[in-house]
Amino acid sequence: MQLNVRAYALAAAAWMAILGSLCSLLVAIAPVGFMQTVGYLTHINLVPLTRTITWASYFAGIVAWTLATGLVAGLFAWTYNTLLRTPSARLGVSMIREEEVERARR
Repeated sequence: MQLNVRAYALAAAAWMAILGSLCSLLVAIAPVGFMQTVGYLTHINLVPLTRTITWASYFAGIVAWTLATGLVAGLFAWTYNTLLRTPSARLGVSMIREEEVERARR
């Protein structure tokens, strides 16, 4: 099964925009509390890095992270599809199918 590279990249980019917006909202509502929570999760004191979110920084961050995520997801899907076309990948798939056929016959 091949991945649709464009659809995979767009889905990943869309989810990044949603999650990035949620993250920005949390930083805007409670910057110190959010940074403390993330600090506890990462074992780092992030409170000194607390910042305010402006509309310009929000849109710049969403655009940058969404494009980067879409690009990386597209490269991942393209690499996956390319590896599926290699002889060793086809051999692995055909061996699995043969084993399934043998199990079904029993």
